[in-house]
Amino acid sequence: MHAIRRADEQSAEAIARLLRSVRRAGLPFLPQPHTPDEDLWFVRNVISTQCEVWAAGSGDIDGFIAFHEIERTDGSRNEEREPDILFAWARG
Repeated sequence: MHAIRRADEQSAEAIARLLRSVRRAGLPFLPQPHTPDEDLWFVRNVISTQCEVWAAGSGDIDGFIAFHEIERTDGSRNEEREPDILFAWARG
């Protein structure tokens, strides 16, 4: 069974490896423009700092998703009058 959890600093290397592996498998005709170290830098310094990242897996990380916060409100514009957050997800 897969567990879903909030990704942390220790997840960065596994996420970078997975990102590289999936890109290579899904788009084998494209060149690999970045080194593994550059992929890791991107995960640590861009994805992890600008997005909320969740990881799935039973032990190893088998998948992840990253959301970017667009807006945070006090709830005055929704029916429940509860604070909420609007996230954006873009297909990578």
